[in-house]
Amino acid sequence: MFFAINLLRVSGIIEFITGILEPFLSIIKMPKELLSLSILRPVSGSSTIAIATETMKTFGTDSKIGLMTSTIMGSTETTLYTIAVYTSHVNIKNAKDVMIIALLGDLLGIILSILLWNIL
Repeated sequence: MFFAINLLRVSGIIEFITGILEPFLSIIKMPKELLSLSILRPVSGSSTIAIATETMKTFGTDSKIGLMTSTIMGSTETTLYTIAVYTSHVNIKNAKDVMIIALLGDLLGIILSILLWNIL
């Protein structure tokens, strides 16, 4: 996973997405260092743990970015994995609505984590 994360960074994909999302990020005062964590969190738990660990080593656990990272990790889930496991267990064939609501919940958790730590 570290290799994949570094590949995304070196290739410039993260910077490209950050450039596109910059107006929205500035409105909620989200540090661009948290963008890769926010994008990958619904997809992979292990990669986001690696990103969170690296972020906390770089900025410190008590920094605003460290606190935002911790709150994002606690308020979101590896949504796609969870949906795949639970819907296959109960034989749900169409999980589109579940996925939309779950991803909106993740988005809300990320936005509120950023906004709350900017207020405090």
